[in-house]
Parts: sequence; C-alpha cells; structure tokens
Amino acid sequence: MTSKLLSNISLSRTQYVVSVAILSATFCMGTAMAAGGSTPIQGLDGAKPVAEKTAPVIKSITASPAAECPLNSGGPTLLGTTWRLESIYGNRVPKALKIDMRVSTTSLTGIGGCNKYSANFSQVGYTGFTVKAINKTKKKCKVIIPYKTAKSINVGSWEGSYLRTLRRMGSVRQMTDTKLYFFNRNGQIGMKFHKTADENKEAAAAAEKAAKLAVDRKSTELAAAKRRAEMSRKLAAQQRAQQLTIKKSSTVQKAIPQKAKDKPIISKINASDDDLITDFFKAVDL
Repeated sequence: MTSKLLSNISLSRTQYVVSVAILSATFCMGTAMAAGGSTPIQGLDGAKPVAEKTAPVIKSITASPAAECPLNSGGPTLLGTTWRLESIYGNRVPKALKIDMRVSTTSLTGIGGCNKYSANFSQVGYTGFTVKAINKTKKKCKVIIPYKTAKSINVGSWEGSYLRTLRRMGSVRQMTDTKLYFFNRNGQIGMKFHKTADENKEAAAAAEKAAKLAVDRKSTELAAAKRRAEMSRKLAAQQRAQQLTIKKSSTVQKAIPQKAKDKPIISKINASDDDLITDFFKAVDL
C-alpha cells in the first residue's frame, strides 16, 4: 500500500514537471511570434536589414481634425508634402535614382523609379494606417550606370522593393521638419524620407509675397497720387498768380488819367466875325 502511494506521488510529480515544461515552451513560442511577427523584407541583393532602434512609444494621442491627412494623426499634418526616399531597411538609395512620394488625403502618389504609382491607404486607430491597393503604370524599367566606373543600378529591382515595403508599412512619424520615417507592424524602421516640397508653406509664401506686392503697389499708387496732387496745386497756384498779375496790370491802366485834349484855338470861324479873326492872327503871331 505504501509503495503504491509513493509510486502515485512520483507519477504526479512527473506529470507536473512535464506540464510546466509544455506551458513554458508554449509561452515562449507565443512571445516570440508576437514579438517577431512576419519576417521583415530583406535588403536588396540579399543584404540583411540594418538593425535600427524601434519607434519610441507615444504616450498620448489626440484625434486629428477631419480636414487633416490621417496618415500621421496626432502629429503634424503631411497633407500636400512631397518626400524623396533615402533608404529601405538601411539600404541607401543611389543618388542617381529618384523615388518620391506626395501625400494626399487618401493616397500616396509619386514615381517609384521609372513608373508612376498610387497607393491608396486607410487609417487604423489614431497612429496607424494600412495600404489597401497600389496601382502603377507599366513602363519597362532600365538598368542605369551613372558613370563609367559606377555600379549598375537595377531600377526595376529598387522600384519593386520600394512598393513591396510600402505595402507592409503600418505607421509613420515625422521626426523633424525634413525627416519622415515609416515603420512596419513590428515597430522597425522600414523607410526613411527627406522632404523636398511643402505645398502649404509654398502657398503661404506665395500669399505673403502677393500681399507684400499689393502693399507695395498701393504705396506706389499713393505716392503717384500725392505727386499728381502736388503738381495740381502748384499749377493752380501759378494760374492764380498769373490771373492776379493780369488783374493788377489792368487796374493800373485804368487808374492812369487820359491827357486832356487840346482845346481848339478856333472852334468856329465866321468870315463876318472880325474880332475872332483878329484874335486868331494874334495867336499865331502873324
């Protein structure tokens, strides 16, 4: 009886140890799967992705206004900005290759290397997004050599890697005013971009320039109007002075007395008037 009881106790302990081992293995596998998820896309030409720090945790997020682009909710709006790709999982994009991206309300558009593309996305939560579909033109990509001793660049390979990576991205953060990082669903930095254009700032600068031009134009018009008014005043003053001079001249002429007309020596001569004839000859000393 005692030996049977001891054997039962030993069996229970064995079952317990085995159960604990199974549970531990299951927990570790689940943790690994949760942490790792799907394997990130490898770098070009078989190069492994460069290990980078995961995205910092955002403690508080507020919903963005409906007018803003939902791609970066909780951060600066990216609507109307254009970015150039710098790297894919740490692999630097050759300077001779242009891959860019313009952010609109529901899509990312640009040139993937040789083809134009449009990636439609939708918001996930406050900080996430998912690419629903990517459409592109079907132009055949070339292999380019920037200069004689340079390595050849397979444009089609870069374009394919970029679009596949873009499809796997799940969040984005604007690190600085000119740097934008895309993160995959495991929190790894998948792509880095550099800002090349901002339509909002360009529009604001254009509006400011237009306002300044309007102010300068108004100032010029006011100055011209002031000069015209001054010239009109001077001309009116000159005209008044001339009129006054003419008036004074006519007044002086009127004030000068006319010379009295000489009285005729003989107002009337009659042949029969001897006295008048006598006086006439006396007057002329004849």
